[in-house]
Parts: sequence; C-alpha cells; structure tokens
Amino acid sequence: MSNKDLLSEFLDDDYFNQTVELITRTVVRIKGRTETTGTNETPIDGIVQSVKGKDLVNVGLGQYTSNQAYSLHTQTIIDQSLNNLIRFEDKLFKIKKVSAWNNYGFNKYIIYQYNDEVLNDS
Repeated sequence: MSNKDLLSEFLDDDYFNQTVELITRTVVRIKGRTETTGTNETPIDGIVQSVKGKDLVNVGLGQYTSNQAYSLHTQTIIDQSLNNLIRFEDKLFKIKKVSAWNNYGFNKYIIYQYNDEVLNDS
C-alpha cells in the first residue's frame, strides 16, 4: 500500500479526519496602519494532533509552550507568506512551522493559538 493510499484511509476515517477552515486575509497598509479588507474561508481536510510542550521545545518553538498548539497533517499546501490562519474548534491558530512529509504524501504544520485582539501580526 502506498503512503498516499494510507493517508487516504486516515482521511476517510471519521475518527481521524477533521475539517478545519483555512482563513486567508487580505491586508493593506493605509497611512502606516494595517487594515483587513477581506477574508476568504476554505474548508480543508486533515488530521489534527496535540503537540506537547516538550515537542515544541525540540523543534525550536519553546516560546509557544504557553499557547495551545497542534500539528496539522494535510495534503493542502498552505502558503505561510500570506496572512493565513486556521480555525479549529472555533479558535484561531497561526501556522508557525512547516515540515514537508513528501514521502508520506502530505505536509505537517505546527499551529498555535492566536489571539487576534492582543497580538499585532504586522
């Protein structure tokens, strides 16, 4: 069985598969301020797993141990250079690290909880 077939089995299994929303924001700068002019929400299928603080430290993301963090495995390619967020369980998450798992047919993204009202992402 190929890795792509194996991933398809996981994505077809209701126990593992979850649909998250990929939110792409259009941000413009007006007189030194950033303003969000629009958002596009796209549902994507993937597998979401918890990430322990120890694992975050091991991949160089120790400063995010106080945030809720997950790993997202999906075949969808998400561009980090855009203003992309993930909505999962009605919370917003930023993509912090990408690992290409091409041999397995998908990418692994480390996402951490993002509070839009407190953090300035400009």
